[in-house]
Amino acid sequence: MISLHQILQNRNLRADLLNQNKHYRVILSGRKSIQLFSNWIYKDKDIYLHRKYEVFQKENLSLDQLQDRKLKQTQTAVKQRKQNFLKEYMKNKCSATACSNLKISESTFKRWLKNDNQFKKDYERIHSL
Repeated sequence: MISLHQILQNRNLRADLLNQNKHYRVILSGRKSIQLFSNWIYKDKDIYLHRKYEVFQKENLSLDQLQDRKLKQTQTAVKQRKQNFLKEYMKNKCSATACSNLKISESTFKRWLKNDNQFKKDYERIHSL
C-alpha cells in the first residue's frame, strides 16, 4: 500500500488509504484531486463502469480552474487545528493573535467554542490561568 500511496502522491493526489481488513479504501478529497484521479484512471481505457465514469464527467470547470481546499476538513485535521490554537493561545492569552498566527478566522474560533464543549473547557481552563 505504501507504493500505491507513493504513486498517488507523485501524481499530486492527496489521498488517504484506509485499511478495511481484506482491502484498502482510497479516499480522495478536493475537486481538483478527484478530477486528476479521473483523468488518470480513464485515460486510454475502453472498458470501465459507465455509471462511475458519468459521475466523474459531471464536473463543469476545467482542471486549471479547480482547486482543493487548503486545509483538510477531516475530524483529525480539525482536532489538530484546535490543539494548535490552544497551544498558541497559551503563549499569549490573546485569541485574535492565536487566530491570526494560525490563519484561522475568528468566526471559526467562535464556532468551535459554541459547538465543542471539550474545546470550550480547555480554552476556559487556559484563560483562567
